[in-house]
Amino acid sequence: MKILSTKLIFLMFLLPTGFLACGFSSENWELEKAQNLEEEKDFDGAIGFYYRYLRKNLENQKSVEAAQKIYQIAKLHSTDKSLVPKVLNHIILRSDKEFERIEAQENLANYYFQSLGDHELAIAQLNRYLVLEKSEEKKNLARLKIAKSYFYLNNFYQANVELEEIISTTKDDALKFDSLNLRANVFQSEEKPAKAIETYEKIISEFPIRAEKEQVFLALSLALEDNKEYKKALETLKLYRDKAKNPEFIDQKIESLNFTISQQPGARGRVK
Repeated sequence: MKILSTKLIFLMFLLPTGFLACGFSSENWELEKAQNLEEEKDFDGAIGFYYRYLRKNLENQKSVEAAQKIYQIAKLHSTDKSLVPKVLNHIILRSDKEFERIEAQENLANYYFQSLGDHELAIAQLNRYLVLEKSEEKKNLARLKIAKSYFYLNNFYQANVELEEIISTTKDDALKFDSLNLRANVFQSEEKPAKAIETYEKIISEFPIRAEKEQVFLALSLALEDNKEYKKALETLKLYRDKAKNPEFIDQKIESLNFTISQQPGARGRVK
């Protein structure tokens, strides 16, 4: 019995070591548990263990690795809207790699802009990103988001300031097209149809293929109509009618414009 007791005691000492050797290591068991839960698609459980691991390693780069993992899961599977900003801010503050800090700042700005639609916070975070980013074209992409945010907030003046910066500096045709198109919308919202017309005509002149694909002529005709240039609006619709995605709709617009023109003073003998 004495020998058996000695063996049992020996096994009791071996058991934790053997368990850890076959399963989780003592130092990283939360991380390994989180990885297993992630593979099993238990995303809430995985986030919980990654977060425990992060909290235990706040002062070193292991916490940044855990924050990256949480971000990748949370942006797709978590309903906690505070979680993504929390872990991205952790990466921005703690990462010793510049590219990780810049990427996290960009992701944070995009989260407010796209996922939450919080345009005031998006503007603030995008401006922080502009300070960090070195690529001028990436900066211009961020400026376009800033301009859109100002547009959604009805701050048309500031939207135009951002758009002017992009249009005057970008070498990317797609970005210039999008910026000009938004600028025309800004002018329309400001009830400046003449400036909108000028901008739409510039788009059609510089980017005829994409302008035709995106039916810019229709926006131009609406701006002309707003500017009471009814005959020119009608001519524009007739010119592009056969290239329209929905010719029947264009026919209705043509009919409507013909009626509007017929009601103008002096039309067909009409006197005001």
